[in-house]
Amino acid sequence: MKLPRTTALLLALIVPGIAPVVHAGANGIDNGPSAIALSYDGQHLALIASDHGNARLELASPSGLNLRVVDLPGGCAVRSIGWAPKRNLLAASTQCGGKSDPSGIRSAVWVLDPQAGKRPRKLADLKGTARDVQWIVDGNVGSWIAFLHASDGNGNAVVAKVPLAGGSVQAITPATLDVHEFRCSLYYWNNLMFTAVPVGVDNSAIVPELFVNNLADNAAPTLVFDPNTAKGALHGIYVTEPRGGESGLIFLGKTSRYSSSGNLYRVAVKAGATPVNATENLRVKVSWFELGYGGWLATQVTNGKTKVVKLSVYETWARRTAVLFTLPGTISDGRAPSSFSTTIKTFRNGNVPRIAFLQRASPRGPAVARVGRIGTQPPPRIELAKEAIAAR
Repeated sequence: MKLPRTTALLLALIVPGIAPVVHAGANGIDNGPSAIALSYDGQHLALIASDHGNARLELASPSGLNLRVVDLPGGCAVRSIGWAPKRNLLAASTQCGGKSDPSGIRSAVWVLDPQAGKRPRKLADLKGTARDVQWIVDGNVGSWIAFLHASDGNGNAVVAKVPLAGGSVQAITPATLDVHEFRCSLYYWNNLMFTAVPVGVDNSAIVPELFVNNLADNAAPTLVFDPNTAKGALHGIYVTEPRGGESGLIFLGKTSRYSSSGNLYRVAVKAGATPVNATENLRVKVSWFELGYGGWLATQVTNGKTKVVKLSVYETWARRTAVLFTLPGTISDGRAPSSFSTTIKTFRNGNVPRIAFLQRASPRGPAVARVGRIGTQPPPRIELAKEAIAAR
């Protein structure tokens, strides 16, 4: 006897041995969600999942229950998601068109409150692509959604921002730079850190430079470090994952953009500063790192397994203080290689920080969602029903 769809879904979620099917990926096979993000207090889980090749936004509880589709008007594919640092607000970007002509790509930036029961609010319509949505929240510069914007669809990108209240989109990096990635500092609230190459230069001939831009004074960005002109071991290192620490900037430097890991470098926030290799002494290099859980979290990949570790990073050196857990394959949040979505301690999560990520035991295997407290055991795998409950 074939069970009704609702009954089958409930049984799959509550009855042992009846395993729910994870989402089909963009390639049409059972490949799991493509991105995952946990709200700051760990109470809401956002996912990008594929429905017949079209990426859609879904929300769920941290356990994976109450999974529901979020209706973003226009039927466009969801490109990126990002929670606010201290509020249960979610930003998202969508993209339509351009399958045969990049000049026909249109994008939009949205914000929604999963608790308010209101429809998502569109902040901006854009020509070209909008990806990697992030939040800028500070009393001096207000609340904004920042993102990478390439107006011609697949070319040079600038960091742009739109007010949370809606309004005009402003570019906050110069059009002469093609930005690869960016991050807003948690310690230097007005500092935007980003890596970029000059527009019009063959990207294969140079590697990204590291810049800092103070959003409060509207000054031109400061070139902190240029690996193309550096001497010795610093020459030609691939700069990625810029982060703001308690003193200065920290970034991951790799031998090439295709390297899976590298060293962490500390550098002062000033023009022409010389980075210091802080992890040269570590036997296993770093693939990703982030501030959280009472220090720096990092991943180290070796022998087909990923270790999640704690690091203490000092002025000129770093040490691994603990191995939290190990999992086969690779882990990520789906938005950047080997990265997580982590929470802070709040009364809502029992003052226990939590973590969410996607795990792949093999490169082409299905993505498994894991969500739970950060500790010495891997967070549990959560099952996501194939058919989410439709909701606005």
